[in-house]
This record gives sequence, C-alpha cells and structure tokens, in this order.
Amino acid sequence: MGSPSASIRIVTDTTACLDEAFLQAHHVECVPQVIHFGEECYLEQVELGCEDFLKRLRVSPVLPHTAAPPPGEFVKAYRRQLEQAQTILSIHPSTEVSGTVRSAISAHVGSFPGADIRVLDSRTVAGPLASMVRLAVEWSESRVSADEILRRLEALIPRSRAYFAVGTLEYLRRGGRIGGASALLGSALQIKPVLQLRKGRVEPLEKVRTHHRAVERLKTLARIECPRGAEGWLTVMHGDLSEEAEALASELQQALEAPHVPIYRLGAAISTHAGPDTLAVGFFVGHLPIPYADPSRSTTAMRAIARYADWPNLAPDERSCSVGLAGVGVLPGCAGILPSRRASPSGSRRGSGRAARRAEGCKVRQEF
Repeated sequence: MGSPSASIRIVTDTTACLDEAFLQAHHVECVPQVIHFGEECYLEQVELGCEDFLKRLRVSPVLPHTAAPPPGEFVKAYRRQLEQAQTILSIHPSTEVSGTVRSAISAHVGSFPGADIRVLDSRTVAGPLASMVRLAVEWSESRVSADEILRRLEALIPRSRAYFAVGTLEYLRRGGRIGGASALLGSALQIKPVLQLRKGRVEPLEKVRTHHRAVERLKTLARIECPRGAEGWLTVMHGDLSEEAEALASELQQALEAPHVPIYRLGAAISTHAGPDTLAVGFFVGHLPIPYADPSRSTTAMRAIARYADWPNLAPDERSCSVGLAGVGVLPGCAGILPSRRASPSGSRRGSGRAARRAEGCKVRQEF
C-alpha cells in the first residue's frame, strides 16, 4: 500500500460512506455530518453509528433531520492536514442536496485564507463520491499534481450517474431533499419510485409498482450505461438491505466483467432522507460512439447523431429512446434506436402505424 503524497492530503465527509480502515490507511480526514433527533444532536459515525441510528429511526416518533458539518469541524480537519501537507483537496456532495461545500469554503476563507485548499462540489453523493475520493487518493499517492487531480475529478462530474430505488418518498419529503421528485407525490398508487441524481439534484426517473421491478430497473440501467470492466467504477449502495446489495453487486460484477464492485452502506445523513429500504447503483459513463445510422437518409438521424454525440452530458430520460422496432439501427451500449430503413431520403415522415411514427420521431420515453 502506497503512502499519500507529502504535498497533498484529502478531506471528505461521511456522505462518501467510506470505511474507517480506508480512511486511516490513506490519511483521509472525514468530517462528520450532523444528525438531529428532536433536541438531541449527534456527529455521524463519531457519536452515532449506522446501526444505532437505524434502531432509533425505526422506533422514534419523530423523523430525524440533518445539518451540514459546522465550519469548526472543517477547521479541525484542515488544521490536521496542513500540518502534513501543502495542499488539501476537499471533496464533498452536491450543493443541491447539502450545505457541506458552503461550510468547507467558510472554514477555508475564515481560518486559512492563505492556504492552498481546493473545495470541490462533486455534484453527487455516496458511491460515486467515494469513487472520486478513492481516485484522488490513488493519484496523490502516484505523485500526480493537485492541478491535474482536480482537472481529472472535474472531468468525472458530468459522467457521474446515481440511481436509487427507494421504499417510499416520505423520508425525502419530510427532509426537504425531494427536488423534482415532488412530481411523484400525491399518487394514489403504492409506487416504488426510481430516482436519479441529475445535475446534482434528486429527480424522478420513473415509477414502478413493486420493489422487485425497481431493482430490475437498476440492473438494466447499470447494464446499459456502465462501461464494462473497471472503467465505470461501479458501486452498489444500500440503507439496510445488505443481502440484496450483495446479490445485486455479484450479478452486476459478472454481467459487466467488473474486477470489483464495492458495496457502501448509506450512513445516517443519507438514510435520514432516502430511508432504510433504499438500494442504489452508481458509476461513471464512458464516451458513446456516434450512431451508425446514415444521416443522408434521414434528418431525424442527423438530429439524433448530434444528440447522442453529447451522451455523457445527458440525463437518462434525455437519452432513452423507443426500442423494439424492426428495421432500426441499434446504438451500441445504450437503449436507444435510430431509424435506418423507414426514413425516406428527404427526411419526411413515412411508414404505417404507430411503430413507424415512433421510429421516425425517436421520442424520448419518460415513465413517470
């Protein structure tokens, strides 16, 4: 095991869900989130562990709420790291769901204005955030410069994907982290929502009727979007569903030929909002090849090529096209199709029936 660069140290927080053994081995400071149960206040993992939190969550008459670490916690972490390093990379969850980045910046500006502290909004949380921290550690231990590490991490941000199958939206609603998923509230159906982190916010992807279908949707999303092998940094996350998480990780590891799929248990700060019956996948997409449909045969195909060339920057609901039609060109590595035979040379809409109209329009499918 390598030792971290003497000039760079890493700081993160408990929403990265990293285990204590890794943090200690690589000298990573992990700032605790704050958990409130009524009038009682706890520092996550310091004063309240995951098991104790879940026990209290199930019996407490009031739902806990969370707060970002106060700047003072960052001051202590930064002070310890600056005793050993010239530069700190401080990597934290999206500002759309947490005030952690603002607290980190406040500590930097207020207590170490002259220090080289780089605070990064990862625009994600949990598994993908953990992967970014692990990569930052790996690169720093390989003596990569701080500028280059930051550049690489920033390049990962638009490629990050995280999908969550939650047992209920009630925890998100009460915690105020529901974002665009509020569109799913008020349904008379007992739905099992599948959510995504989109541009750093919790957004709905679709709704299904059973937990089994929600988990199958996670599998499908991972198989379609996550690169094979180690490139995707695939992770599985859960609140209190360890057996299901292990089964999901094993199946996806085999399907995607991944050398290892880490399983992260969502800590108290995340489970407060997502609930204990949450299962999730996270990874980083690669660059999709341009579709092979002949653009000279269809203006629709030309538009689709322009759209899919920017694949890494699109959210899933922006990329998912109608599928299952005969006579179409299948995009490698995604669920989309492009018309390859039904479109006329002029690009006019021809063909018979709903299938032809769907093929020509290549309509985005949103199932919520």
